[in-house]
Amino acid sequence: MECRLSPGPIDTPMLRVLVARPDQKSTIGLDPEELVQKRAHGSVPLGRTGKPEEIANAALFLLSDEASFVTGAALPVDGGVTAA
Repeated sequence: MECRLSPGPIDTPMLRVLVARPDQKSTIGLDPEELVQKRAHGSVPLGRTGKPEEIANAALFLLSDEASFVTGAALPVDGGVTAA
């Protein structure tokens, strides 16, 4: 059976590119770090972006013997975004 991870905003270099796109006039001249924090505070119930290792830990759980009876699941690892 298939299980899926559904990550939310994760603190990576790609997120900085996404929030500080040069084609968005509203982000010109703003610090990407501040944009990442502002975006997370407004859209993630836990108030922060996720860490790459949090996604890795969820994947490791699904691959482990502890998840041997888990089938057909979608596991949101998103700080509560989908629950809100």
